[in-house]
Amino acid sequence: MKRTIVAAGMVTLAIGIVFIKLPFVYVPKTVSEDYQVPKSKVILGGWTGFAAYASFKDATKGTDLDAGDSLNIQVNATQSKHIDFSVSAVNSNEEVTATYLFYPDVSTLTVDWVVPLTSEYHFTFNSINLFTYKDATLLVTKQWTETAYRDVTKTYRLLPFEVVYLGAVLAFLGIGLTTFGVAKKEEPKSLARAKNRLLETLWRKHWLPFLQLSPEARNPWRSRDDDKTRVVLCSFSPRSF
Repeated sequence: MKRTIVAAGMVTLAIGIVFIKLPFVYVPKTVSEDYQVPKSKVILGGWTGFAAYASFKDATKGTDLDAGDSLNIQVNATQSKHIDFSVSAVNSNEEVTATYLFYPDVSTLTVDWVVPLTSEYHFTFNSINLFTYKDATLLVTKQWTETAYRDVTKTYRLLPFEVVYLGAVLAFLGIGLTTFGVAKKEEPKSLARAKNRLLETLWRKHWLPFLQLSPEARNPWRSRDDDKTRVVLCSFSPRSF
């Protein structure tokens, strides 16, 4: 019995120690991770056709934009020409409905702008002086991000950290059982032999003869018509034990 208790305590202690250590073990795991990829597209830039050769006092480039579009606008103009730059929404008749950006006497400009509403927009240069395409350059870039996915390797705990508490409980329980088993005194062999002899005597003198009786004789509460059975029942009384 003592050895059994000590063995159970040591096994419980070992399991507790394992549970305490496992949450601090990390293992690699490959997972899919999303990330944002910046994208851009030039929607306005340079002068083409007649505008590339002519001289004028105002020049406009237009495009359709959606609400929420993010734009980067870059402008370079000859300062001596006193050129103004503006961004305006227009209707189907090319009439200005609202001007959102205006920079007078512009020379160098870089600005980020978010389109407020869906419409056609005009990017306009104008001046009291004649100027050419070389005096006013425009570059409008639409910017956005797209979600992409990639496989990355991360490390994770082998078991949740909460398992440490279970391991601590098991470890303390194992220590307690082991200590109890070591401190427990063994029963003297002489006392154990005496108990065995007593049980053997009870078995041979009382229980074995009782088991050898017929089923009717084992139950004295049942009525019997057989006189021989009654004799047996009377001879088998508690005083015989």
